[in-house]
Amino acid sequence: MDCTKNIIGYKDCNKAFRYYLDDYGISLNSASKVNDDKFTNAKAMLDTIVSQSWKETFNDITFDGMQANKILNDVTYGMSESVNEFTGTKTVTLTKDDDCELGEFYLSSLTFYVKTGGETTVQLIQGTETTELYSDTPSDGDAVTININSFVSDVFKLRIITEGEIYKNKASNECRCEGVQWYTYSDDYNDYPFVFTFQVRCSKEVHLCKYVDLIAPIVINKILGKYWFKVYTTDVFTNYTNSQKYNAVVMMVYYDSQCRTETLKENIMACSSCNKKTVAPKIVVKSNVKPIVKNVSISSIKVVRN
Repeated sequence: MDCTKNIIGYKDCNKAFRYYLDDYGISLNSASKVNDDKFTNAKAMLDTIVSQSWKETFNDITFDGMQANKILNDVTYGMSESVNEFTGTKTVTLTKDDDCELGEFYLSSLTFYVKTGGETTVQLIQGTETTELYSDTPSDGDAVTININSFVSDVFKLRIITEGEIYKNKASNECRCEGVQWYTYSDDYNDYPFVFTFQVRCSKEVHLCKYVDLIAPIVINKILGKYWFKVYTTDVFTNYTNSQKYNAVVMMVYYDSQCRTETLKENIMACSSCNKKTVAPKIVVKSNVKPIVKNVSISSIKVVRN
């Protein structure tokens, strides 16, 4: 996610981060002694571990025991049999409602039906960025499906440009959670030049991005757990891994269990729907993993000796 970039990283010549893994004993140099053929280099390994740790931590977080992942609208435009046809350019625009602050568009797929083949291009436009989804010359009678399966911006356009003949469609189907439509649709001529499916999803990641500074220490612990697991399981033999494997199990279990039992005692508004409704006063990350270090108070990180 964009909101997690430049928060946690390692010291190199290119980027600045708020938290450096070097301060926790992980550097590009030490990672290079652990990296094996599963990653191209140490940088790729650390980038993957950091990305996985953010995603897994966000997934672990619940609001008062509930996952905030409601699908608000599930929509397919252009379901009827194809009627009429067009040549040239057509554009459709989807805009998420401003009131849906915690929602995101998820674009699943797009299909267009060819009457007469001709050079055809399909574009996804998000702000100033244009992505070419398709560029080819389909045959007469083809049904071309493009699988996208990606989150897109709050305002996006789908554009088709053809020198052949493409059928238009005239119907849609929608499932609305609580009867509310959280978006607006517009096109050039009030018809559908293709069949496409999308959702408006209530995304807890959108909400949690406001609190990345509070969540980052949990993510760091997860990163450390994954890194020490890599030390324990790597296929590479070096003096570093040989000397560190004796305590790798202790380190990876300690950090993983600690990060999963962290509690953020902050008032955070939950996404039970796409409006500002406060559900729970805290975020709790739970785990069934128990620390192997006995008599450790996770809240104070104080070791009590018998």
